[in-house]
Order: sequence, then C-alpha cells, then structure tokens
Amino acid sequence: MKLPPYDKYGHVEPHDHEEISNDDSVIRRVTEHHINRRTGAPKLSSMLFEPSSSGSKSMSVDIEKLILDEGADPATHVMQGPSVGAVKIEAGTLRAQELQVGYEPLPENLCHGGVWGSFPRGKKKRLIEQSVFLVRPPGF
Repeated sequence: MKLPPYDKYGHVEPHDHEEISNDDSVIRRVTEHHINRRTGAPKLSSMLFEPSSSGSKSMSVDIEKLILDEGADPATHVMQGPSVGAVKIEAGTLRAQELQVGYEPLPENLCHGGVWGSFPRGKKKRLIEQSVFLVRPPGF
C-alpha cells in the first residue's frame, strides 16, 4: 500500500487513503476499557470509537485486507495485547459519517490504519450499532 502523508513531526496526517475502498473493512480492537458492565448485561461503551489524544490523533484500526494479504487470520491478528474482542466496520460506513479512513503503518503493525474526524457521542453510538463483532468479548 502506498505510504501515507506525514507532517514535519513524523505523524501521519489525516487522509482518506485511495487504496482503501468503501467495501474494505477495518477492525477496532475492544479492551475492557471499552465495555460497560455496570448496567446488567455488558454493552460496548461509546469510548470504543474514541480517537487518540496524541500522535496523529487518529482512532486506531487494523485494515483487514492488509492482514489477509499477509496470509494471517484477522481474528488472531487483533487479539494481541490487552484486546478482549474486536469489531468490524466498512470504510464506507465511516466515510458516510464524515470520517476519513487512512493507512497509518506502525513499525510493529504494518496493517495499522487510522480514522480521523469528529466523534460526538451520537456518532459513536451509530458506529457501535453499525459494527459487527469479529471476536465477541467474554460475556457478550
């Protein structure tokens, strides 16, 4: 995949990557931090769709087609570190919410991408409704 644009500090700039089609899925890792277990049955918290406050200020995702191109299993790939589950959403669904979906490779994860834009609470709830589990967290 073509390298993304970088700013003078070495951070990936917000962009819509031309090689990520609307039909391509991106995967968001779920940690315990993203689960609300206080109200009976567990549910995903709006914190799941929260961008980072540092670096490029993107919401981290993994690009499914890059994982598959490496010959790896997407569910196995995303269940490293503190992940307890993962959700999948199409890039076109994110773009329909006025978000940008781009490539943001990391030295330890060349399948990493970023999502940029405004994430008000209502939009986060819609994104939760539009995503599907790739790996269901325990208790769901």
